[in-house]
Amino acid sequence: MTEAQITQLAALLQRLETVVAKLEGGKGSTESKPSGSGKAPQVDAYTEYFNASVAPFLANCRDIGGDLNGLADLVEEGFKEVGKLIDVASQSKKPSDEEFGEMVGPIANVFQKITEYKDKRRGSEYYNHEFAVDEGIKCLAWVTIDKTPVAYTKEMVNAAQFYNNKVLVAYKNKDKRHADYVEGFKKAIADLADYIKEHHTTGLKWNPNGGSYKDAKV
Repeated sequence: MTEAQITQLAALLQRLETVVAKLEGGKGSTESKPSGSGKAPQVDAYTEYFNASVAPFLANCRDIGGDLNGLADLVEEGFKEVGKLIDVASQSKKPSDEEFGEMVGPIANVFQKITEYKDKRRGSEYYNHEFAVDEGIKCLAWVTIDKTPVAYTKEMVNAAQFYNNKVLVAYKNKDKRHADYVEGFKKAIADLADYIKEHHTTGLKWNPNGGSYKDAKV
């Protein structure tokens, strides 16, 4: 990781600690063994979640168009980076904190790119859309939470709500696609919490019989 990425990640983790401190406690991260010769259940389940809950939101962004096209690309990148991490973790022993910092670097980088994308478009008619995503996309940081990833993820719906409400007010009785945008993003986060509850209740699952994350094949 570059020095800038490390600084970004440190700031993110500090913010997460503040949020998590308000949430209910729990036990440490869970480890899981992949089943059979194929992908682990949590990997396949994440793909199903992405197709059912994230892909429709991305399609809505691209249907509205304009600045939301670029935003959709970044959101897609973020969710897919999490999918890669889940796959790698299913094949790997739990790494050191330093190694894990390297693993989540691409996700932190997406957060930074979305913030920069929003900040460069303050005059955009879709600025509130972008701000809502900038707040809510931090749901993807659940992978760094050992004790309360479900509660943390659900909290991100509230984090985006202020700007989602602005979108709803601005487009009330106008273009329904914008109400669908708000509901689609909320659903993506809420369904992510359901996925985590099913497969990563107390933290990202690792494989106790796995090898180094550097040897994982995605």
